[in-house]
Amino acid sequence: MRTGTISSKFICSQLRLDGCFNLSDGLTVRKAIEESPYGTRHISDATSDVYCPGIFKRNYVSEGIPFLGGGDIQKLNLDSGKYLKESTTPNYKELQVKYGWTLVTCGGTIGDAVFSTRLHAKCFASQHVMRIIPNSSIKEGMLYAYLASKYGKLLLTTDTYGSVIPTLNATSIKNLPIPCFPEEFQLKVDSLVKESASLRERASLLQSQAYALLLQDSGLIYEKPLVEEYDYYGHRPSNRTGAIFSVNRQCFTTTTINAFNLSSRILKLKERISSSIETKRLKDCIDEKGLFSTGSFPRIEVSPGHGIELINQRDIFDAIVRGKSISRRGVKIDNLVKENEIIIAGVGTLGESETFCRCVYANSFLAGKLISGEFIRMNASNGIPSGYLFTWLNSPYGFRLIRNTQAGTKLCRPIPALLENIPVPILSNEQMMDIHNKALDAQNNIALAAIREIEAITLVEKEIESWNS
Repeated sequence: MRTGTISSKFICSQLRLDGCFNLSDGLTVRKAIEESPYGTRHISDATSDVYCPGIFKRNYVSEGIPFLGGGDIQKLNLDSGKYLKESTTPNYKELQVKYGWTLVTCGGTIGDAVFSTRLHAKCFASQHVMRIIPNSSIKEGMLYAYLASKYGKLLLTTDTYGSVIPTLNATSIKNLPIPCFPEEFQLKVDSLVKESASLRERASLLQSQAYALLLQDSGLIYEKPLVEEYDYYGHRPSNRTGAIFSVNRQCFTTTTINAFNLSSRILKLKERISSSIETKRLKDCIDEKGLFSTGSFPRIEVSPGHGIELINQRDIFDAIVRGKSISRRGVKIDNLVKENEIIIAGVGTLGESETFCRCVYANSFLAGKLISGEFIRMNASNGIPSGYLFTWLNSPYGFRLIRNTQAGTKLCRPIPALLENIPVPILSNEQMMDIHNKALDAQNNIALAAIREIEAITLVEKEIESWNS
């Protein structure tokens, strides 16, 4: 519990009685920012607009423009699983975002800032995402790095309101102070942020090229499985029929009797894949360690910068992977992530926008980190390049095949015996290496993008700290 004494004059000036505001670290940070040697101004002076769209009726469609919520804008993969069309969305212009804007989560999760890349500009964003549009008096990357810094986040989260769902409004953001950073410093920070954005855009292109090669070389006609070839929970077209089928009793084993696992739809999908190209079981494509996990360990949270960083499923799919610090006591550090591992989110629910059963590649940025025991991990082997195997498992085909192995009611998990047997297309060594190299090039860009963005934010934080050292 935090306690303190403040002046009644301050309460009257702010019109706030709640302790979480009046004793906030953000007020201390604001005072330090206002003592900047460069002078300060308000965010409103550095922006042409700050706004978020209002609440509206959403008419989701099977295919269209990705619709991002507050939790989606931070993801590396911006395919949220929810789509809108301009023709059925009257306020679609308000939902659009453009390159160079700073996006801030403003409902539920508060104060997480994201620099809008050209990938974001292809999406719509919800009313839980505040758009901060810089004007010509400040560099776009500079504004983002300032608000994304630990000091910017403290300022953003100071003036939240709401007891059940924390909320942040545009007026509060406009009134925040921002130092008048020198032009040379702004250019340096802006360059790092925009380099990071370009690297992510390049990575996205390389991943798309790798998958296109896989589809072409494997002879799979469709870019993704047909909706009639798998079962799922989510928006369904009106012409989709129910899944009713019979199963030979010999198919019932001690592994599963779940109709979802024995689906006739997924069986037809596997037959289509096998008829197009030679396949191997997943367990024949990985090393003798097979499928494994980090295991369980005590999670005693400590202050940031102490202990060891733990990455969970919520964090690992973000563009910059940040975890929480836990005590090293009882934690075995001999099972940290090794570069080139393939990692599957192993616990979750079956919503189309959920990360459950989606894959992550252990690039140089993720290597050496501690991840939770809910992940399923593997290492490619037996002549199958890791980047190629990841491209398949991370594809729409791989995702549906992995999801088909799940069991559970509320929290689901893949059944290992079924997961080991999903088919993997086998191409020539030259074809697989070509896909592998593109996938690894994409991952190197992703890792470097995170490093450059962190460098930009760190520059801002060190500059602010130098004023008060």
